[in-house]
Amino acid sequence: PGNEHARVIVQPDGKVQVDSGSIDLVFSTQVLEHVQDPALYLGEAMRMLKPGGRLILTTHGTFIYHPDPEDNWRWTSSGLKRQVEMAGFKVTHIEGLVGGAPAALQFFQDSFWSRIPKKPRFLRKSFFWIMQSLITWMDKRYSAAGRLRDAWVFAVVAEKP
Repeated sequence: PGNEHARVIVQPDGKVQVDSGSIDLVFSTQVLEHVQDPALYLGEAMRMLKPGGRLILTTHGTFIYHPDPEDNWRWTSSGLKRQVEMAGFKVTHIEGLVGGAPAALQFFQDSFWSRIPKKPRFLRKSFFWIMQSLITWMDKRYSAAGRLRDAWVFAVVAEKP
């Protein structure tokens, strides 16, 4: 509500006024952690999709608290996969994005950021550049299995049978 460009509005009860079986793709990025009822949310995605339609979803594993307006959930790969499958989807791919140690560095960066003076500007820019370089370097040393075990964010591709 309030977005003049929106063609579809999510109702307060979590329902979407879209015909059942009318959508090819639901793309949900960084939303699931904010909903009150993940089963209802995923069920609504399932309802809207055509058979063979896909859900592409990203959500948090470990992540800083960020209410917008609420921040309710954190996921493990197995718990997220189970939740998506309980909604009736067939998970075709799940992947962890940013491994455990790099995620810890990202936590540090995000927690420390507000304590860095805004002027001179080079302080923040230098801190950010150093941290992001270290995070990237460290994350390249993580295996896919390591990221699936401990990830900053998870990505799921699932299909409606």
